[in-house]
Amino acid sequence: MAIKKIITIGRSDESDYRVHSESVSNEHAMLIVSDSEKCLLIDCGSTNGTRLPLQTGADRISQSEVSLDSSVFFGDHERRVEDIVASQRSTRPPSNRDNFTRFRDPVDGSIKKGPRS
Repeated sequence: MAIKKIITIGRSDESDYRVHSESVSNEHAMLIVSDSEKCLLIDCGSTNGTRLPLQTGADRISQSEVSLDSSVFFGDHERRVEDIVASQRSTRPPSNRDNFTRFRDPVDGSIKKGPRS
């Protein structure tokens, strides 16, 4: 699976997709989109969780494959995966953030930023 885009989701100004709510952590989740439009949703240790709605309720996940038409709860806010991906397709001016890459620290599991090589 070739990665097309990594979208960070959270309340922070640094997040690619911002959700303005106290129930959403600064670095809440990450959505990895492949070139074939398959998506992997990863919770980044958020306080109030990332949940997928089911007929019996909403299951909290640590990571799960999701489709574009899936709904996801970040804290108490519901969003569609398709809307998150579509929000990143718009052209935006390059920023200094584009010179960095994100990776998960193998020791503590946190998301870190480092210079793009």
